[in-house]
Amino acid sequence: HRREEVEQFFRLLLASVDPVRFELEHLLVDGEVAISAGDFASRMHRTGRIYESMFFTHFTVRDGAIVRYRLLEDSHGLVVALSR
Repeated sequence: HRREEVEQFFRLLLASVDPVRFELEHLLVDGEVAISAGDFASRMHRTGRIYESMFFTHFTVRDGAIVRYRLLEDSHGLVVALSR
């Protein structure tokens, strides 16, 4: 919820994976809302497995701050990639 918590989450995420591929296919902006779509692949440090997924993000920005962030990705694929 707080800026520090979001920063901590992304630092932990980036320390846990090696990016392999990232492709942004669409970026749509309408006022304070931005929506993106694409796909990516990351190598999971814990297992060495590659996690591939399409993604969709939905951001709402007000007064220069992200007030809403939603991410849709293949959560089952993530569990498989993290399983030993």
